[in-house]
Amino acid sequence: MAKTKNTKKSSTGRVTVDNARIDRLKEQLRSTPQEVDFERVRVMAEVYEDTAGYQQIIRRAKFMATLLERKKLYIDDNLFVGSMASTVTASTRIRNGTWIG
Repeated sequence: MAKTKNTKKSSTGRVTVDNARIDRLKEQLRSTPQEVDFERVRVMAEVYEDTAGYQQIIRRAKFMATLLERKKLYIDDNLFVGSMASTVTASTRIRNGTWIG
């Protein structure tokens, strides 16, 4: 009977880190001044004004549709694409009154 080698592959892979990219992103975050992005709030105010008297679910749907049409996308060297704000260091105010960045 022939012997077979146990060639079991590891279920975990190696992660390679691009330190230069990470250092660039850190420096960008540190050197860029913070700002507030009001784009989402402006769209919300406009849509909610135009849909006064509509059911709340309809107003939210129209807001989302308008926001998806008009929202400026921010794409940089980061692996996670997209941001709720329009720049790397901007914060945006969401419905419950808290700030996120």
